[in-house]
Amino acid sequence: WSNCLFVALGGGLGAVGRYLLSLIAAPWSFPVMTLLTNFLGAVVIGAVAQAAGPDKLDGTAIEVLLMIFSTFSLETVELLEQGRWAAGGGYILASVGLCLAGVLLGRALVWKIL
Repeated sequence: WSNCLFVALGGGLGAVGRYLLSLIAAPWSFPVMTLLTNFLGAVVIGAVAQAAGPDKLDGTAIEVLLMIFSTFSLETVELLEQGRWAAGGGYILASVGLCLAGVLLGRALVWKIL
């Protein structure tokens, strides 16, 4: 259960960070701050994964807290580093495609209900 609490803490910190970055007014219509947030999360997960070494993470509290950031990016990089180019590309396409489909489905469900 303690790992669940650290995941919740990490998720909460990530959400607050995302919110605070969203408050910064950007002069572009492009979602730059979301992109920056995702990039910073990828930097955090990359640093934690590298610090953990080749044996991967052993699930200590601080690692669990930090690893909630951008696992998609880490998993994609790991697939590509393993030379599994088709799996990595497929994972990218499936993740983005399914997430877009999920947004559309969620919107359609609410539209239907309301």
